[in-house]
Order: sequence, then C-alpha cells, then structure tokens
Amino acid sequence: LNLLDADGDGLDSCAGDCDDDDDTTRPGLPELCDGLDNDCDEALPADEADDDGDGWMPCNGDCDDDDATLEPADADGDGWTTCEGDCDDGDPTLDPSDGDGDGTTSCAGDCDDDDSDANVDDSDGDTFSSCDGDCDDGDPDTFPGAVDPCTGVDNDCDGEPDSDCWQGVAAGWLHSCGVRGDGTLACWGDDRFGQSSPPAGTYSAVAAGGGFDYLYLVERSQSCAIDAGGELVCWGGSWCDYNIWTFCAPPNGSDLAAVSLGIGNGCLLEPVAGEPFCWGSNLFGEETPVIYSYDEISAGSHHVCGLRPNGLVECWGADDFGQASPPAGNYTAVSAGGDPDASATGVNGHTCAILSTNSELVCWGVDNYGQASPPSGAWTAVSAGHLHTCAIAASGDVVCWGDDFYGQASPPTGTFVSVSAGGHHTCGLRPDGTVACWGQTLYGATTVP
Repeated sequence: LNLLDADGDGLDSCAGDCDDDDDTTRPGLPELCDGLDNDCDEALPADEADDDGDGWMPCNGDCDDDDATLEPADADGDGWTTCEGDCDDGDPTLDPSDGDGDGTTSCAGDCDDDDSDANVDDSDGDTFSSCDGDCDDGDPDTFPGAVDPCTGVDNDCDGEPDSDCWQGVAAGWLHSCGVRGDGTLACWGDDRFGQSSPPAGTYSAVAAGGGFDYLYLVERSQSCAIDAGGELVCWGGSWCDYNIWTFCAPPNGSDLAAVSLGIGNGCLLEPVAGEPFCWGSNLFGEETPVIYSYDEISAGSHHVCGLRPNGLVECWGADDFGQASPPAGNYTAVSAGGDPDASATGVNGHTCAILSTNSELVCWGVDNYGQASPPSGAWTAVSAGHLHTCAIAASGDVVCWGDDFYGQASPPTGTFVSVSAGGHHTCGLRPDGTVACWGQTLYGATTVP
C-alpha cells in the first residue's frame, strides 16, 4: 500500500485501488466483462466467469459456459457461430442454414445446400440418398453399384449411357440390326442396299428382313424400326425398286405396337386395336390379313401369322406346305419363317408356336431340313428362320434345329433372353445386354460391333 497513483486513475492503493497498475480497476468503476474485479469489491459477477475455460464468458456472448465447444466467435467466417448452431466452425461449408429450402442443412448432411434435389433423404428405400450418389431417388432399382439391365436407364448411376449394351437384336438375310441400351441403332453385315446404314435417333424395336426371291429372281434387303415417337422408319432396298408390287411402301403411323419383315413383305400392328397392316408382295395374299386384334405378328416367306389376345393363331398368305394352316390350340408366341425358294412343288415356309397349356413347341409347314420338327420341352420364346428354327428353353439356353450348314443351328453356351433366326445366321440377346451371333459370316453378319 502506498500513496502513489501509479495508473493515474485518481486513486492510490491506500484509497482502495485493488490494482494500481490498471486504470480500469478502482472502487466505483462499472464491471467491464473482462474477468477483472473492476469495482474492487472482491467479487466477480456470475456472468464474468469462464467455467468451461474456452476464453468466453456469458457477459460477452458465451451461450453455454459449461460447454467449451459453444462460443460466439465465427472462426471460419461463414457468418455462423457454434452458439448459433454451426456444427463445425472450422469448416465454412457447414452451417445450420437451409439455403435450398429442401428441409436439410449442410450440418445435417446436405451435400449441396444450393440444390434442392441433393439431400440425405432416401426416398425410395434403396439405402442410398442423392448425397450418396443416387441419381434417381424415386427408383429403388437405381443407385450406385446397382445392376444395369441395359434399358436405357442409368441404373448404376455411373453417368455413362447404355451404348455398350443392347435392348434387342434382329437377324435378317445377310445382315443384322440391334437397338442399343441408349435407344440408338446399329446394323452390321451386308449393306449393298443400305440396309445396314440406320438413321440417327432413338428407337424401341427393330426388324431385319429380305432375301433372294426366286419367284422374281430379285434380291433386296430392308430394315425397319419404331422410333421413340412410335413412328415406323425403314431403310435399305425397297421392293418397290423393281416395280413388282404397286402397294409396297410401309405406311405412316404413330404409337405402333410391333413390326416384322419377311422375304418380300412386312407387317405392323396399329395402335390401340392391334390390327395388322401389311405391305410388299401380295402374290399369295400376304397383304390381305385376317382382320382381328393381335398381340404379336410375324412375317415369313410369303406368309404371315399373328397371335390374338385369346391365344389363337391366325395365318394368311402362301400355304403350299400348310405353313399358313395352324393346328388348333392356344398359344403364347408365334414365329413365321421359310426359305425364299419357290420350286415346282410350291413356296417353302414353316411356322412355330408355343402352346399355352404346357409351353411345348408346335411347328407346321415344310420340314425338308427338320426345321418344323422341334425337340420336346418347355420353351419361352421361338424364332423361325429361313431353313432353321431356334427357341429359348425354360433354362434360358438356346436350342436350334434344321439346316446347320453354316452353323446357324449351333448356338453358343449360356443363357439368352431373346433370339432371332435369320437367313443363314442367328443372333441372341444375353441377360447382361450383350449380343452373340453365329452362323454364316458372309459380309460380317455375325460380327457384332
């Protein structure tokens, strides 16, 4: 104690200045929220205690002096403090605001608070949120690492279109065409008539046909597809080029249900009613369908067959070997085929269908190569080619019979979901979206791109 006023605050220690080196401390001064006994009453206000040791007191903004993680400082400069709900004041990307109004904040896991489509909700229950990379949180079959079935949808969310797999394939005379996973078309093999040069765009189905017609000693091959708008688009050599038939161009239409091409003719199913419309050769009545509603239609060699909703099969056109005279019964699938050769004995052709009662195959028509003599068993799909036939067994394996001179009736091992028998080659679609073709290699008809 002395009479010196070292800090010049007007009081010395003898007059009660409890810290004569600090001019903010002497009797009668207000407390300044600095942790010091400014009024020298030997007591600190409760709000000047720093109980959690974080350097902050209630009087200068500490919202919870028992929790050292909460303080009024904005260390990361994001405009939010831990007292205001900032979950990580060392990371300016995290704060308690909901910038995009999606109900989730970055502190709650929102990976992009400027995008309302990105959040931590798992709306479809597939255990992935959009923040986890789910590219469609409304589809439980779409998430990172999902099996991509090649449907044009990016199921595995890798950002890559399904251009490297296939949705469907069709084998023609000396060429083949397929619909890729992204809906675009690709054709390979003979392109002398432009049948393997498809147009741009996206499509849902494709058909390949043509051949050498011994009736007229002319050759033509054509391809047709149904585009994304349901319109029919065709390319390649038109049979109109020979001026043989007056009504040979495919019709206009939208929302078409199906298309099939034969040797010199083609048929489609119109929308809604499912009625057939055919064009091309009409020498044997191929253009004159039996008018019913059909679920499937298949054009063969100068004859056509269709499957009605009640399971009955109707056929029209050439019937020299009974190929257009289906046996009684109810069926689940039908396919018309046949060789374009027309000899003195008549126009060749055969048809096969799957019975609805036991899934067995029934074939009728010419059987000179055994193409109309199917093996027993249960089948899920069938395709009749020129002189051979192929079908998919219940096991998923493809089995073929008939002419095998080029190996067209010797399929590779493995399972398939669809098969198409053409002139002297065959193509099939596997469950993983890959295509395999076998048989005659002329023009590269079996070389899948």
